[in-house]
Amino acid sequence: RCHHPLGKTTSPHGVFWSCAECGGKALGMDVLRRTFARDQINAVWRRAVAGTGAPGTACPSCRNAMIEVSASHDPEPLRIDVCRLCHFLWFDAEELARFTPLPPKPAPVVEELPLEARQALALAEVKSRSQQAERHERIERTGDLLVILGEVLGSPTHHKPFVPRHLSPLTLVIVGAIIAAVVVVFLRLL
Repeated sequence: RCHHPLGKTTSPHGVFWSCAECGGKALGMDVLRRTFARDQINAVWRRAVAGTGAPGTACPSCRNAMIEVSASHDPEPLRIDVCRLCHFLWFDAEELARFTPLPPKPAPVVEELPLEARQALALAEVKSRSQQAERHERIERTGDLLVILGEVLGSPTHHKPFVPRHLSPLTLVIVGAIIAAVVVVFLRLL
């Protein structure tokens, strides 16, 4: 109402805008519904949408005319400016205090299990981790064997290459048989 710049204020329920000069506040419907009793906020919004109010001041956000609606049925009714375009509601200095705040959310109830149940869960967890470690070791051993087999057969791997210290007799026999077969086939072609 005083046309001074508004400052951004952050609360646990969201962001709103306030005037340091006059104490007025502009809050969006989403913040109001998270902060105050829904039936009060929704009643104000319904009156604004229905157009049951008088022209109000300019919206601090879009500068369009707001509609001033009654927020209560008291002998001294609370009159709130509502912007139907921006969904902002303007509250003069003490008006916001007349709304009913939502009760705080109850803290989550943490039920403690009996000692026997906690022990059983701990034993089950240990057993599960042990089985998981055994499976991992089996997979690792199988993987190592496959890597060694791939390296012996000449397949590229990402691990440290397997370099045998000496050739086994079986390897020498296989290599000799392959060389002999190649020589025989080559000689027959001539």
